[in-house]
Amino acid sequence: MALDDQRDVALDLFARFLIGDQPALCLIDTGSPGTTISTRFMAPLGVDPASSDVKKQERRAVESGATITRYWTDVPQVSLAEAPQVALLHPRVSFADIIYDCVVSGFLARPRAHARYRAQADDRALMGEGAAGN
Repeated sequence: MALDDQRDVALDLFARFLIGDQPALCLIDTGSPGTTISTRFMAPLGVDPASSDVKKQERRAVESGATITRYWTDVPQVSLAEAPQVALLHPRVSFADIIYDCVVSGFLARPRAHARYRAQADDRALMGEGAAGN
């Protein structure tokens, strides 16, 4: 984990993650509703924005009027790089043009109902909602 102190005004928390097999330094934002990944990761992860598995969403930013485009799809997993056994399996994420590699929400603190997660601790598998049989 790393902290970024922005001019003694705000403190951001970052951690190293694996998105599929791609390493990423991600901002942890407990106020975000889900995980957003930079569009720079789409091609390395094999995400085709024209695929029927990808939902494109456009909206106008209130502040600037600029068009913001997001691409929604599932990725194989999002895991902590230093503990890849702590992972969201097949989570639904959005891809957007953001300045960070990714922004993750509370990660395993608030797992999304559609995501399956698994944590391995002390030789015991802790299974998340919908993960029975993993």
